[in-house]
Amino acid sequence: MHKKILNAKDKLYKAIRMEMRYVIKKIAWDAFKNTGDINTFLEFKQIENIEKGIQEIQEIQKITNINVQNNKDQI
Repeated sequence: MHKKILNAKDKLYKAIRMEMRYVIKKIAWDAFKNTGDINTFLEFKQIENIEKGIQEIQEIQKITNINVQNNKDQI
């Protein structure tokens, strides 16, 4: 039961992140189209890279938590 809740929670977070990414990308693109300012687009790319870094950290944390849980189960 607990695992189902975690999976649903992960899916919800993933959907929210995807929606946020879409909104940020749309705002950045619209700002670039309206202003022609390449810095706006570059800032968006920096945000995108930060999001990827956060996602990698979260995946590492999940793996670490699974390993910790497995070690607890073995004891």
